[in-house]
Amino acid sequence: MLPMNDSKKAFVPKYRQIFDLIKEGIHTYKYPPGSKVESITEIQKKYSVSRETAKLVLKLLAQEGLIIQKTGKGSFVADLGPRKKIWGMILPYVVPNIEQLIHFLRKEAKSFGREFHYYLNYNNPEEEQRLVGNLIHEAYEAIIVVPVFNEAETAEFYQKLVTGSTKLILADHTMAGSHFRYVIQSYDLGVKRAVTYFAEQSKGNLLFIRDKSLPGYNMVQDFMEGSFANYAEFLCAGREVYYIDRLDEFSAEFIQEKQLGGVFCPNDMIAARVLGRIKSWGISIPNDVNVVSYGNTELAAFFTPAITSVDGFHDQMAGKISTLIQTLLADKEPDNSQQVILPELIVRET
Repeated sequence: MLPMNDSKKAFVPKYRQIFDLIKEGIHTYKYPPGSKVESITEIQKKYSVSRETAKLVLKLLAQEGLIIQKTGKGSFVADLGPRKKIWGMILPYVVPNIEQLIHFLRKEAKSFGREFHYYLNYNNPEEEQRLVGNLIHEAYEAIIVVPVFNEAETAEFYQKLVTGSTKLILADHTMAGSHFRYVIQSYDLGVKRAVTYFAEQSKGNLLFIRDKSLPGYNMVQDFMEGSFANYAEFLCAGREVYYIDRLDEFSAEFIQEKQLGGVFCPNDMIAARVLGRIKSWGISIPNDVNVVSYGNTELAAFFTPAITSVDGFHDQMAGKISTLIQTLLADKEPDNSQQVILPELIVRET
């Protein structure tokens, strides 16, 4: 009986289900290069299918170059060949913060004579796993993954993953545990920096604006929201904290009714939109309302007024990822394979 994760898979032909399972096993090194895969008879018994279905599965695997069939001996996983001098990056989506990390990683890869490619999984855990498997099978030298924002759905995958000669690093955020090599930023500390600033600069209540523009569950944003609430309770005792999902809920009347003194935005793009509206309403920045964002991209520096923003130091992150990759490629175990960047608040005009 084949496992079914949802009802849609019930409509996938059995030969395709079996093909996908074995293909995934090859990509994740459950079947290492040179190892033998199930024979026609074994596939028949294991999956309760006909001989013709089993033959079709092996035929398709051979057509994709995943296995080599040897008459009288069986089917074997194809050798991946030498590592390609390519670094691949897998992302949930591209926003200004991530663009910075891409920029600095591309520079790092180029400095070592490597190509740099990135791929989007659109915050889909299954697509992330598929892409990781594909790049391993393509023998990429290194893979950098910014996990989907519901990391609970990928933690087990990475715990069991065998990458062969490909080096894999998780980046930017990860809450999946201490099993992996990663270079991340402390979002908790970044949020604390922002709330501390509000405590010192403003007297009114606080607003946390969620970014609901992207599909799928956002564990990172929920974590930031929880940190914001905890620090506000401790550092801004007596003030109310409000939350909105969409900017159409944000108005001059809302600011006045809620007596807001500080607005926190999850990225610089949302902060720029907030500031544009506040200016159009004739409300003084920062005298009446302080605005802080997370990211410290070029938008924060060049917007008018220049945005006070939390810097996660993506240049440092890229440098540490690169150093980690080089250490692993030299077949050395790094002194510290789990590194955390400490964000700082860059105070400007808001």
